[in-house]
Amino acid sequence: MVTAEQKIANKFNNIIAQLVQDDPSSPWGRFLSVSPSYRYFHRRGSKDRYFWTTQTVQHNGKPRYVSGIYQYLKTPNALKLTQRHHHAKRADAKARALELYNKSCKP
Repeated sequence: MVTAEQKIANKFNNIIAQLVQDDPSSPWGRFLSVSPSYRYFHRRGSKDRYFWTTQTVQHNGKPRYVSGIYQYLKTPNALKLTQRHHHAKRADAKARALELYNKSCKP
């Protein structure tokens, strides 16, 4: 038999899990979720990393791959997300990251 406290705790945990899935960059996500694996392109001398995820994240209740740009703040260990796009297919995320990278290489 499930007690009232256990029902409340389960409901609370489900709400937090949903918040994390909807926005992995939220403060809750930093403490409760694991970042997906990702790959990136980097140009020597540039402060940008063009990345795509190799594992899905939840976005609006659907599994999606993410591509975008991280920019160095002061050191390579301190990064800031400057662009983010969600894709249904991993190949699309990789292609978008490569497109962003190629745009940055043009004079």
